[in-house]
Amino acid sequence: MSQVRMVIKNRRSGRECLCGGKELVVVFPYGLSPLASNIENELQKVRLAEKLGVDMVKDNSVGRKEWFKLMRQVAEEIDLPLGASAALAAANLAVDQKKRPTDVTKDLFYKGFERLAEVCDAIEVFPTITPDSLRVLGESNRVNRKVISRAGNIIVHYLRNTHDDNPFFTDPDWFLDQAKEKGITLIIGNGMRASCLADSFDEVQMLEVELVKEFAARAIAKGVSIIAGIFGHIDPAKTDVLTTIRREVPIPLGGLGPLVTDIALGYDQINAAIGIILMREYLDWVSIITPAEHIGMPNLNDAADGITAFNIARHILDLRAGQKHERDRQMAQARINKLWCAGMPELSLNPYSPIINRVIQEKWPDGCSLCGDWCPFVEKPE
Repeated sequence: MSQVRMVIKNRRSGRECLCGGKELVVVFPYGLSPLASNIENELQKVRLAEKLGVDMVKDNSVGRKEWFKLMRQVAEEIDLPLGASAALAAANLAVDQKKRPTDVTKDLFYKGFERLAEVCDAIEVFPTITPDSLRVLGESNRVNRKVISRAGNIIVHYLRNTHDDNPFFTDPDWFLDQAKEKGITLIIGNGMRASCLADSFDEVQMLEVELVKEFAARAIAKGVSIIAGIFGHIDPAKTDVLTTIRREVPIPLGGLGPLVTDIALGYDQINAAIGIILMREYLDWVSIITPAEHIGMPNLNDAADGITAFNIARHILDLRAGQKHERDRQMAQARINKLWCAGMPELSLNPYSPIINRVIQEKWPDGCSLCGDWCPFVEKPE
């Protein structure tokens, strides 16, 4: 649990999400890509995410002219805090100007932030990508010496194309003052996160932690709500480093996953759920991983599987913390009463599961299709 708690507030409805408290905050990422998806597909995912109880949604659209139209529709329809990345917004504004996403000019970082502030409640900034951090990355022994964050990569291209400085790093007060004035929470993006276990918490990532601390201190001094991304791929044996980070960085920390193995392709939602349970004492918020992670754009079923896996992890954490098993007890009773079609689905963490719907459609009178008349819950004649 973080030393400082932050409130992420939906500025339209007033609905609040407390980050850094006893409850783990779950963020659902969605968005358009240059090659796949459309507005309706992404709206379906976001609607499902709200039904399944996520705490916040974050738009990661890139390279599509409809990017802001989607964001505005989500803001109007969904009663959850909405986040997005100022770096991706800058890239999308470049595309609007018929440029490549990587042809960002300095003014677009500011304009991107201002555009997002029209509809967003939380905005991601990247003050941790600097010429010095890129030098350390280049000289490191990382397996992967690429910046794997899409938003972070926009800044890398900007630094290399212009030989200028990162405005999130050199002009932090402008972004902090804008956030303070508009009641926006800032998210410090982790552009230098590791892409595999072998690279986790090396000198590159620890330099990023130091820069996170500096930016967070400025935000706290100004009274700005702020959280930070730290995690991604994590070596589960490095708990000593995690303990140090938790002690030295006072604001709520989180990130993607976390992923505690690199070889769960197609099942990274399970990988992340296990990571949440293993790493809970170091986490305040998490961004959902789906089975499509590292493969491609998730569809609606992938999104549901990812959200459900994270909800299972949250529920197990609640039980471990001593909360009552009431919902679990009700499910046990529903099984005894053979309520396969009505009762059990409503008590599950994802009543919209295709597997549950398939069982309902089978309409077996006694027992499910696995056991039929041999079901232990079906009374047998003497």
